[in-house]
Amino acid sequence: MCPKVDVERRSAGPEVEVRRITEADIVRNETVLSDLLADNFESNMPFVENPVQLAGTEYDRMLGYQRDGSAILIGAFDEMDIVGFVWAYRREVLGQPRLHVGHIVVDSRTRSRGVGAALLKALEEMARAEGIPRLELMASVDNERTIRFYESNGFATVRVQLEKEMEGAASQRPNGSNA
Repeated sequence: MCPKVDVERRSAGPEVEVRRITEADIVRNETVLSDLLADNFESNMPFVENPVQLAGTEYDRMLGYQRDGSAILIGAFDEMDIVGFVWAYRREVLGQPRLHVGHIVVDSRTRSRGVGAALLKALEEMARAEGIPRLELMASVDNERTIRFYESNGFATVRVQLEKEMEGAASQRPNGSNA
């Protein structure tokens, strides 16, 4: 994908390689990926009761989707270790092809050094090469830092998702338990 990306150096910022994640990378970095996912759920989805359990489930899904070819996984690597990743998939909305970003996660020790922007740039390059005209994603409305990051990388708010919690209705929670 991209050879080496010399990310913005704030302290001793790492030089990372941004490239497609392989099945071997996923297996080798199971703990790192699970920790990154759990951190992401804790930060962005406070309603998740057990982020570590959900991260384990998402790790298994990531591996399965990598194996069946439905996931687009791009990683930022410091040597062999993943320090961030973007997980996207192809979809169509009203006949228009898009890449939907399900997760973009960067290790907290590596944030604000250009790694997230490098991951998005690699995903954009891939979308252009495949003739996909649009990237989309969702962010929590109260996560202002993340929204500013996406806006600084060219994203704009085009839809707002509204939700209503239905009292008294048993629902399946994201961690697999019933409410």
